[in-house]
Amino acid sequence: MKTHLAQDLPPAKRQSIAQAFACVPSGVFILTSEYEKSRVGHTVYGVHMVCSDPPTVCVSIPKGTPIMADISESHRFGLLVVPETDSHGLARKFAKGGAGGEEGEDMFLGLPMLHNGPVPIPQHGLAWMICDLMIHLDTEGNADLFIGRVLDGAPCDPASQIRPRVRVPAFDAKK
Repeated sequence: MKTHLAQDLPPAKRQSIAQAFACVPSGVFILTSEYEKSRVGHTVYGVHMVCSDPPTVCVSIPKGTPIMADISESHRFGLLVVPETDSHGLARKFAKGGAGGEEGEDMFLGLPMLHNGPVPIPQHGLAWMICDLMIHLDTEGNADLFIGRVLDGAPCDPASQIRPRVRVPAFDAKK
């Protein structure tokens, strides 16, 4: 089956797809992993429940993101649901992904943590999950899918009335 890139579509079709994508909200999440004492995190938007029994999630990760290699090697990842207010700036802190701004810098240093192993989970989220990697699917597009079985998870504050941060996906209809 031939993969059709957005740039290969007629402009009217790209525009109608962009409008359809704008109707599909997504959350904001911090994806984390640790491999050989290297902790990495990345802000992601494409996280969806696959099934409830067994509890399984799917995460879309942009190709070339450093965290992909760590998850593939460790076979484990963590997710933190970012709150609507994100007063601690977690989404921005992890937006570029990787191991930090400086070579070898730990992006988690100085952050209060809920978990430090088997994957790092920072505080100040709505909920967290730790997952075992089941499948890594190369989509032939600009992101890959990682499907994981949820091993553990909980709301960070079960009494919280704060809602998750929601993002409307961007789709460049002009390309």
